[in-house]
Amino acid sequence: MLRDIVASCASISWIDPRAQIPERDMAAPPVATSEAFIKGRAGYRFANFLSVRVQYDGQKILRHKVLSGLGGGLIMTARSALGVAPAGYPTLQRVTDDGSSLTVAQIVGCRTKSSEDVGGMVGSLGGGVVGMLAGRAIAHTALTFPPIWTELVLTITADGAVDFTPGKHSLFPSNAFYSCDPRDPHGGGSYTQVSSYDAVPAMEQWRRIGWGGMQQVNTSGPTAGNPWNVRP
Repeated sequence: MLRDIVASCASISWIDPRAQIPERDMAAPPVATSEAFIKGRAGYRFANFLSVRVQYDGQKILRHKVLSGLGGGLIMTARSALGVAPAGYPTLQRVTDDGSSLTVAQIVGCRTKSSEDVGGMVGSLGGGVVGMLAGRAIAHTALTFPPIWTELVLTITADGAVDFTPGKHSLFPSNAFYSCDPRDPHGGGSYTQVSSYDAVPAMEQWRRIGWGGMQQVNTSGPTAGNPWNVRP
């Protein structure tokens, strides 16, 4: 008997005011939330949203489709500090299908441009285009932060079982990870927080070692470097 299932998971990444930097959010994400909040582009830095539709017959995965939507699952806050929009990186997806199970891993991330743009605005006040470029260069050297990113890993088996695993993520900012189990008759499409990460103690370490390629091959948790090998 053919059956269809849609399984979803997400992460919400936010900057705790305790970090005491211009980029900050007002409160931690809720313990239970909705898809509307995850896609709302407010109350957080960025969200990673992964949704997969699978058709199965109890013994084999027959077909699948990733439904992460526009942006490849990356949902960014509308504005960074002083109204400057953040810059996103290309979504990275890895799909493994052995017939009896399907696993989709998805990495999304972005970087604030506020320091460079603020430097450009200040420089332009004193020296036109030349001052603007000089201001951006100084700000880039002194204030730019490494990429922030998260990975989600979602597995669906041929009997309809769903397993969500938070994957690797940058040392900063803080994260909340959510799953939406389509088999839960009381879930009603709600997303339940399965784990969280407090990044405030690691902020200074992230500023030092968040650049370059990923430096460890752990399967989950805070990871030095970044998936796009972005350097200062």
